[in-house]
Amino acid sequence: TRLYVGISTTSFVIINTSTFARTEVITGLKMYFPVFNASGSRLYAVNGDTGSVIVFDTATNRVIQQISIQSANNITFNPRNNRLYVFRANTNDIVIIDANTNQVITSVPIQAFHSAYSPYTPRIYGSGWQVLYILNTDTNTLVKMINIDRPSVAFGTTTEHAYVTSRNANSLSVMNIRTETITSTITGFHDPIAITTLPGKPIAYVANFGGSVSVVQL
Repeated sequence: TRLYVGISTTSFVIINTSTFARTEVITGLKMYFPVFNASGSRLYAVNGDTGSVIVFDTATNRVIQQISIQSANNITFNPRNNRLYVFRANTNDIVIIDANTNQVITSVPIQAFHSAYSPYTPRIYGSGWQVLYILNTDTNTLVKMINIDRPSVAFGTTTEHAYVTSRNANSLSVMNIRTETITSTITGFHDPIAITTLPGKPIAYVANFGGSVSVVQL
């Protein structure tokens, strides 16, 4: 019932989605790449000043902890195991945090910039410069690397597939998540940079670098 909207580099407004009224304005925080836990009770974000991870209590609208991690530049929350996957550019690794305790579990050397968790399998897909990394979230080990130029990943909401864009190839690959192999490729895009899927519908939206959006029937 809350919407969090950034209004500057150091502040954001909280809006009640039932009344559309502002409930509070939070200032003095550079919160980048925010993600929520499964219940919505916690918001996690990168501190733009320190590179640490901010833990924000959505009931009190207050920061309750900052997890000391240098050079964090993106976060993914995995509701399957209640863990955070924090990508660090300067050290080229992923730091894995137990969201129950906010303690670092381990790190994995992967040079990725952003990621997506699989809702069907124990996997995190990390997007690197010219490679797609697949991480086993049960063992915290890298299980596969697929050569794809600057991939962006989304998962089907009606079928158990991963959909991966490739910028140089101007394509969208359909991946079987059980075998982790590409089964087909859709072409005709224009420097695709991001993808999202529509909940409950076999439709994907692909953002092209030039400013257009391609609607894809999956």
